[in-house]
Amino acid sequence: MGGAAPWPRRACSGRSAPRQQASQIATSGATILYATPTQLRLLARGAAAPLPSLRLVLCGGGALDAATRAATGRLCPHAAVHVFYGAAETSFITLADAATPEGSVGRPYPGVELRLLDAAGQPTSDVGEIWVRSPYLFDGYAQGRSTETRRQDGFVTVGEMGELDDKGQLWIRGRRQRMVQIADQLVFPEAVEAVIAAHTGLPCAVLPRDDALRGQHLIAVVEGTAEAARPEEIIAHCRAALGPLAAPRRVYFRSDLPLLPSGKIDLRALADGVEGQA
Repeated sequence: MGGAAPWPRRACSGRSAPRQQASQIATSGATILYATPTQLRLLARGAAAPLPSLRLVLCGGGALDAATRAATGRLCPHAAVHVFYGAAETSFITLADAATPEGSVGRPYPGVELRLLDAAGQPTSDVGEIWVRSPYLFDGYAQGRSTETRRQDGFVTVGEMGELDDKGQLWIRGRRQRMVQIADQLVFPEAVEAVIAAHTGLPCAVLPRDDALRGQHLIAVVEGTAEAARPEEIIAHCRAALGPLAAPRRVYFRSDLPLLPSGKIDLRALADGVEGQA
């Protein structure tokens, strides 16, 4: 019989155990997977076998580090992996593919216009706040509000900072609300997290702590054990890559990091859990 082609089977990783998720993907023959980097790491770690039915992995909600990308390739040997950058308020902003430079989130999605503004609200070619205009912007919040979300001249920002290179590739530096002033240097914890994750291959979070001398300093919490990733080596690697002020002063380890329902690390819960540690 004739008729329309069936929709591809899709899987969206939620809060069930990674092994159960992998089993459901295999049983259903899902062909598309939407997941955050954290969810992909957990899925690759918990799956009992590769998932050959998957043809496309769409990853969003954070930077996809090299170790997680490699693990995803082994888990989904027949799948193309595309990383998108966006927000609930904006939908897609950029899309990256195999040709995108490591660390970039790619070029603007079709129909999306970007502009970067400095602290004075003027266009900048340096790091600036990301403003988006597109057909995909939300109308407003059904409940609640966010002080980071603002509108201007048809553009919307959710308070994230980035930089465009000369080829139009967007590089995310971090959220404005997470920027930390250490002595006379502005530091994005997300940049430190990316360095640690690339060095260790482990999920991590970087948190600020009050510092009587420098205003603030950073600590890092890594998922794993000190035997798997030596804290002094992590600190030395961050010092070499980012300088002494941006490097964490202490590195702590947890068997697992608390997650939000979205699959992102729950920074507030983690901060509460390490309260009182220098």
